[in-house]
Amino acid sequence: MNEVRYLFVDGYNVINSWEELRQLKDTDLEEARYKLIDMMIEYVTLKGLETYVVFDAHYVKGSFEKREKYKNINIVYTKEGESADCFIEKNIKDMAKKGVVAVVTSDYLEQRIIFQMGGIRITPSEFLSDIKNSKK
Repeated sequence: MNEVRYLFVDGYNVINSWEELRQLKDTDLEEARYKLIDMMIEYVTLKGLETYVVFDAHYVKGSFEKREKYKNINIVYTKEGESADCFIEKNIKDMAKKGVVAVVTSDYLEQRIIFQMGGIRITPSEFLSDIKNSKK
C-alpha cells in the first residue's frame, strides 16, 4: 500500500477525544484549537503530509467557509450548514485519486464513508500515539 499523502483531521472530534484538549476547551476553545494545531506541526513536517484541520462552523449563523494556512497546516472553518464531515467527504474522493488519504475521526459513520471513498481512518487515540512516537 502507498504511504499516506493527505491527512484530514476532524478538529472538534479530536479535541473532544483527547483528555488534555477536552479539559482546555472547557475554559478556552480557541486555545484548544491552537494547541491541537501546534501538536501537529512537527508531526506533519516529519511525515511530509498535506494536512487539513477542519473545524465545524455549521451552527454559526451566516458563517462562510474560511481557510487559512498556519505554517504547514491548512485550517478550515466550515460554512453555515456544512459539518466537518461534509467538508472532508467532499474533498476526499478527488484527493484519493492522487494519493492515499487518511482521516482522523472517531465518528463511526464517517469512518465507513471514508473507507467507501478510498481513504483510511485513524482514530484520535492512534493519532495521538503516532504524534508522541514521532517525537522520539
